[in-house]
Amino acid sequence: AIRSAKEKAKNLEKELGVKMVRIVDFSESAYAPPVTFRKELMMNNEMAKADYAVATIEAGQNKITSNVSITYIIK
Repeated sequence: AIRSAKEKAKNLEKELGVKMVRIVDFSESAYAPPVTFRKELMMNNEMAKADYAVATIEAGQNKITSNVSITYIIK
């Protein structure tokens, strides 16, 4: 995400006819959904454990999105 933001800044630099002097601020944010647990499992309930004894994880993909903001001084 950082590399992509820097590439976009270089393209804007050319299009706007300015020179980016230095970075003065940077931030990055992402979202991770909360993980929830059943109360019975958290309490180590044997009966609840039996229901979830075998976990299967299917093949797939994860998509991670990161938002980056970079503030430059320009001249």
